Amino acid sequence: MANSSELLHFFSCDVDIAGLCAEAQNLLAECVQHAFLLLVDTLQNGLHQTMSAFISSDSDVDSTPGEHLLLILLQVIYFNVAQVTS
Repeated sequence: MANSSELLHFFSCDVDIAGLCAEAQNLLAECVQHAFLLLVDTLQNGLHQTMSAFISSDSDVDSTPGEHLLLILLQVIYFNVAQVTS
């Protein structure tokens, strides 16, 4: 994904190549965006499966103040990653 993104940047900055391969640039940009969305989705699913107890908003779980702070921090991270994909 990084190499594709770098290639896209190279194509868009080169004035001689940019005009010749506009359609290919658009297709490559779509592929990079789709790969990024799949990566984010995979990471979110892995995070949710691994840390579902921390991400859960159930209030009936007994917790110490430190656990509560960790829960808040993980929710902030989780929801910010979710906003990136939407």
